Amino acid sequence: MNLALFAGPDEIFVDANIFTYFALGTERYQDACADFLTRVEQDEIHAVTSDFVLFVASLETGAALNLRYDAPSKARRTRRYQFLMTSGR
Repeated sequence: MNLALFAGPDEIFVDANIFTYFALGTERYQDACADFLTRVEQDEIHAVTSDFVLFVASLETGAALNLRYDAPSKARRTRRYQFLMTSGR
């Protein structure tokens, strides 16, 4: 679908690619994504997405920028849980 041609009262689901291409400045899609997101911001388009899509976009962007996400280890989570249980918090 050509994003520039989308118009109307219908909702459109925004996938991770739109956010990723915009964030990374992907040459082929940067302008189209920027224009589309601007139209969303100005309420010309009713767009929806999900927290999972935003998570995927952040991972893809981070990977492309060579950033690393370290999930807390099970041992760290367990210690934190034990602290919360014994401290009364």
